[in-house]
Amino acid sequence: MRRMPTLLVIPLAIAGVFVLAMAGLGNTDAARLTMRVEIELAKLLALLGCGIAATSFAPREYMRRAWAFQGASYALILTRDLLFATGLVGPRIHGWNSDYFNASILLAANTCGVIGSYMLARAWTQAGLALPGSRARNTAMVMTTVLISIAVAGPSAVIDVRAVMAGRTLSLVGLASDLGDLVGFCFIAPVFLTALALRGGLLVWPWALLTAGLMGWVGYDLVHAVSLAVFRGPEPHNVRVLAEVFRSLACTFTFIAGLSQRLVLRSSAAVAAAPPASLQSEG
Repeated sequence: MRRMPTLLVIPLAIAGVFVLAMAGLGNTDAARLTMRVEIELAKLLALLGCGIAATSFAPREYMRRAWAFQGASYALILTRDLLFATGLVGPRIHGWNSDYFNASILLAANTCGVIGSYMLARAWTQAGLALPGSRARNTAMVMTTVLISIAVAGPSAVIDVRAVMAGRTLSLVGLASDLGDLVGFCFIAPVFLTALALRGGLLVWPWALLTAGLMGWVGYDLVHAVSLAVFRGPEPHNVRVLAEVFRSLACTFTFIAGLSQRLVLRSSAAVAAAPPASLQSEG
């Protein structure tokens, strides 16, 4: 299907427009407002893509649940942003510190994301596929992603744990995100291996694009980790812009992964390339 490669233009174009807008606006209030709008629109696109993919499958099907968990993650993150980033929720809710509620929503969002990534990474078992390569190589790839997740998200997690122990409850929000990243990044290799197992057919596209989305989140966290080590304080504006480019790519690649899932299921070529029960069987 010729539409598949065309989809790649979407995340690249959105990221390019964002960079041009930031370059033109500079470090101004208008730039910060534009960045905020871009962040929320990117997350909304990711939610839309997950919804499109999930509703492409019938109720109770394995892949519908997998995509639904991914969508629930973005829905919860958007809800959290609506409540806290806009100031709708004050510092206390019914006498409780609102940081606890903020962190709880983010932890729930990351939990849904991890479950969804796990299910998508294990989709090959539902299709009865054999992963390419030797077991030793595949294990090495998984262990490599585990080490990457620790290297990228670990330092921030340690800092946030220390801050929480020192009584700074707002760091609970960062810690919830750190924990989600530590676990979620570990599924990059399994998702990528699933894409390799599906090579030669249209079904490769959703998993390849999901891998690109996960790598976008790695880039986002890596920028923050390097900035933390170098600046040891508030990030410069240009560094924040770079991080947001990676977040934009992560969200928009998820969006087109969902679109590609819908297109693949509608394609007669996809039906011919896979067994009738592949990826649509009950888990």
